[in-house]
Amino acid sequence: MKKIILIILALGIIYTYSFITSTDLNYKKDQISTKTLEDMVDEKEIITNYKEKISNIQNKYTEKIEAIISGALQEYNQNQKNKTSIALKYYNKFKNIEKQSDEEVKKVLKDMEEELRFSNYSEYIIHLMKQYYEENKNAKKDYYIEKIRY
Repeated sequence: MKKIILIILALGIIYTYSFITSTDLNYKKDQISTKTLEDMVDEKEIITNYKEKISNIQNKYTEKIEAIISGALQEYNQNQKNKTSIALKYYNKFKNIEKQSDEEVKKVLKDMEEELRFSNYSEYIIHLMKQYYEENKNAKKDYYIEKIRY
């Protein structure tokens, strides 16, 4: 009788242990591998999506810059006595817009990096997109400086 009780007890412990272990493994497996085929997106689609987002950000801030330049030129033409204070006032506005744009682009690139990593794609394109953004931003700065000068 003692042997039967010990065997039942031992089987109960083994069963409980195997249930706990398999439950823990399934839970951890679910935490680690939540990616499904539906979640995986084509690399080209990811890049196109984020290029469009960055382009939209650039367009949004270009419109803001155009409006500020228009206001700056109008104020400058009306009040030519305080050229320096007008220049500083609008310089600070431009720097603020640049900072906002940079922060938005940085967030978009971070999201893109996460999506590429999630889908097991190379993240090198992020470097290229950041470089493109910086070059484009600097070219626009040069353009606006020339526009304001004349």
